Amino acid sequence: MCMFTSVAILFVFIIMLGYYLRCDNAIKSTLLGTSSGIISLGIVGIISSNLLNLNVFVVCISAIAGVPGVLTLILLNKFLIL
Repeated sequence: MCMFTSVAILFVFIIMLGYYLRCDNAIKSTLLGTSSGIISLGIVGIISSNLLNLNVFVVCISAIAGVPGVLTLILLNKFLIL
């Protein structure tokens, strides 16, 4: 994995962690973000099976970072080989 990919994923993690901590109900927002990330990964997998390779790394990023994590993975996969 190249340095740019690592920095981009770390940046998304920091943004989502800040979002989860600033919410009034952190557990509810974390569960909502996790479920939306897994659902969006499933939708991307159904629509285009060769857009993202499903592995543990991709599932963990989508579960932790939610929809922004999935979008970041798609953009990194589109413009860089991930």
